[in-house]
Amino acid sequence: MTEKTAIKRAARARQQQHGGKYQAQHRLAGGGNERSPWICDVCHKAIAKGTGYVLIRDPETKAYPRRASEEPIFQKNERGWVELGSPIIRRDHVEFAALHSACDETKVSPYWFDVERAETHLDWLVWVHHLTEKRWMAVSDIRRMLAFWFRNRGLNIEALGS
Repeated sequence: MTEKTAIKRAARARQQQHGGKYQAQHRLAGGGNERSPWICDVCHKAIAKGTGYVLIRDPETKAYPRRASEEPIFQKNERGWVELGSPIIRRDHVEFAALHSACDETKVSPYWFDVERAETHLDWLVWVHHLTEKRWMAVSDIRRMLAFWFRNRGLNIEALGS
């Protein structure tokens, strides 16, 4: 059996497990390099190129997330760095939103990028990877960011994988 045949058989088996819906749902979510439009979290309409962005922001201030996430608090003294306290673990350290420019009523500057820079799963994974380098992104934030792609398109990632 060739590798291509084995991949096809595995895909058919997955499809049968999911009642023939797995591939259709995956395509709906914008699988691989297929383009899938972002939906505005305010007006619930598709966001065309050049008219909106994805925001990553502090849920309280709506601004750029600056606090370190899930890390101990340190202070430097003459002997070096000293831990001052236990980490403050915030469940929702950052929030994600997709908005039309016209629908964004905040007057602060969050972390953002244009929707056209993340139209495919691959584009989105590149952004997720990039943000893992930020001190304010916790593991729980990364997991939520991955799920945000699907939730924005009206899909439940947990249901797709089962």
